[in-house]
Amino acid sequence: MIKLHSGLGLSEIDGETVILDSRSGRYYALNGTGSRMLALVLEKGSVAAMLEAMSAEYDVPEDVLAKDWDTLRKELSSRNLLESGA
Repeated sequence: MIKLHSGLGLSEIDGETVILDSRSGRYYALNGTGSRMLALVLEKGSVAAMLEAMSAEYDVPEDVLAKDWDTLRKELSSRNLLESGA
């Protein structure tokens, strides 16, 4: 299961997600695609379910979306925004 670290807040502004990190006082903005990926993976609880939903919604092959997710996951993890194991 993928989860954000505690101490983070999520807000949506004009279709983009803003992650507020109360631990550091920083904020991070995700574009529309990244916002949708994160929302679905948190909602559905698995990467596989998110990829399936995104593929159906955007008519994009799951392998392409998986590469995009891997990039986003690495970026979020490098900023200590995802709990370990994500």
